[in-house]
Amino acid sequence: MINQMEKSQHNTVVETSLLAMCIMSGDILAQARLSLSPDDFWKTANRIIFEALVDLSERGSEIDFPVLFDALISSGTLEDAGGSSYLADLGEAYLTASRSGEYIKIIQRDSLRRKLLQVGNQVLGLGGDENIPVCEGIATATELLSAIRGNVQADDMGYELAPALLAAFDGLGRNEAGIGMGYPSTDLWIGGLRPGCLMTVGARTGVGKTTYALNVALHVARAGHRVLFFSLEMPRLEIARRLISIDACLSSEVWNESSKNLPTEAVIDAEESIVRLKEINLEICDKASSVDEVCRIAEGANTWGDIRLLVVDYLQILTGSRKSESYRLEVAGITRTLKQLAMRQKLAIMVLSQLNRKIEDRQSGLPRLSDLMESGSIEADSDVVILLARSGKEDTRGGKIIIGKNRSGRTGCIDAYFDMEKYKIAEMTSLAESRTV
Repeated sequence: MINQMEKSQHNTVVETSLLAMCIMSGDILAQARLSLSPDDFWKTANRIIFEALVDLSERGSEIDFPVLFDALISSGTLEDAGGSSYLADLGEAYLTASRSGEYIKIIQRDSLRRKLLQVGNQVLGLGGDENIPVCEGIATATELLSAIRGNVQADDMGYELAPALLAAFDGLGRNEAGIGMGYPSTDLWIGGLRPGCLMTVGARTGVGKTTYALNVALHVARAGHRVLFFSLEMPRLEIARRLISIDACLSSEVWNESSKNLPTEAVIDAEESIVRLKEINLEICDKASSVDEVCRIAEGANTWGDIRLLVVDYLQILTGSRKSESYRLEVAGITRTLKQLAMRQKLAIMVLSQLNRKIEDRQSGLPRLSDLMESGSIEADSDVVILLARSGKEDTRGGKIIIGKNRSGRTGCIDAYFDMEKYKIAEMTSLAESRTV
């Protein structure tokens, strides 16, 4: 059935008419080259002729029917291109040049439909193969579909500016912020977690990057949104323990107690927390190690487009798509890939990052954007950069949440409270005054 449908998706009259226009007009050929490839033509002869026209154009040749005829003879493809009689028919097919844009769209549309049907055949095969895991099949199907999206015209994919301008005006004054993170001042400053946003959270080891991310993830999930958390450093069991501690306000020390010494209240609180946490849509993946695996798993899991937040803990453990000349280039490739994933999947991504040791030599003890390890690409690709700092004094739980970069608003410091025994980080006030870092 699909094969029959595929064969019907073509219009040879339009193909031959456009080829005739390309032969007669260099401008039309240039326009066609921008939108079409030889594979977009259904008829083999038309593919060969268009390929020859493109080759002549790239060599800077003046194109007409005799020049094309000679090029086809020289390449030995004249017969495959339909012979001299077919070229003569092309001369008669020349129509009004003003229709060329419409013809290009028709050829491209039919080509995309054929490719979509071919992908449909492949997806049917994936669905029927019991040896292929379902998640792997979905991820492969997603990749196949993504491969044919690149040639879709802007007006077909919703890329035109006018609708976006109208939508922006319609939202004026409606306070259309993103999803709240559970930190009121931070949410007000950055506008919450928005689709397509890449947020980097940086801190020195032991300051609380993972704790901060888990607090955000738990808040988002409690609000009814789906969250996917990639833990590259800790196993799922440890993440589960921390989530229970956050939800039930349990000290981390209870996990080290023997059953005989464990307070009854802690057991009850943990049991009640588990009941609550089982109801939220927070998923933990501790199997990924490369950015390609993160993308594959995320795209497979986000088939229905319902993931709102993706967390990666943490950047420096993640490996790139390919070997690079330097670690800096590898990190640049990773952050660019994560930003593209956020845009493509229309979700917010929070990636955690280590900071270098320069902070320890600074009198203020406050981190800066330049403290991000391999900071150039991280800072450039991130829409928001949040830096965490805790007081150096052992008798205080004070600290700072620093908005170091914000494409959508102001930057500055927010006073914070760090209770690492219970894995809690909170803002000290609902709205803090901006300070210079």
